Amino acid sequence: MDESKHEIHSQVDAITAGTASVVNLTAGDPTDTDYTAVGCAITTISSNLTEMSKGVKLLAALMEDDVGGGNNLMRAARTLAGAVSDLLIAVEPASGEDILMNLAKAVANAAAMLVLKAKNVAQVAEDGVLQNRVIAAATQCALSTSQLVACAKVRENKSDSLKMKGLALYVGICVTEK
Repeated sequence: MDESKHEIHSQVDAITAGTASVVNLTAGDPTDTDYTAVGCAITTISSNLTEMSKGVKLLAALMEDDVGGGNNLMRAARTLAGAVSDLLIAVEPASGEDILMNLAKAVANAAAMLVLKAKNVAQVAEDGVLQNRVIAAATQCALSTSQLVACAKVRENKSDSLKMKGLALYVGICVTEK
């Protein structure tokens, strides 16, 4: 039982250190944020939270004889998981992602207008070579814009995935009550 307590303590320490790293790394200007380091800190938090939850469940079952000991431990673990979930949601670059997606949409709208104008220019062009160059340039612009929007969606989905991972960890602890 002492070994389980020690492991849980070590995992809580790692979660706390990871949390401090996330806070420090995201405190400044978002353009200066080292998102790779933030991702590593979140991975550390997530993996330790998963292992801690397993240990807490086991220890809570062993502490069943103590008056409310197991329940208090589970309640504390749920509180920690909720705080971690709130942290993951707070550091999620949702507003930046929304801005990115809105800008990508604006570029797509502008590109669509450009393609329409290019079509008009190509229709009135008497030189076939020039007509083909205008059509090719408009086509390339449309393809590049499509790639831009797809990349913005991937970024948005990664952000949603991170959020869901944090919530899944939180729910995993909250659902499994003694």
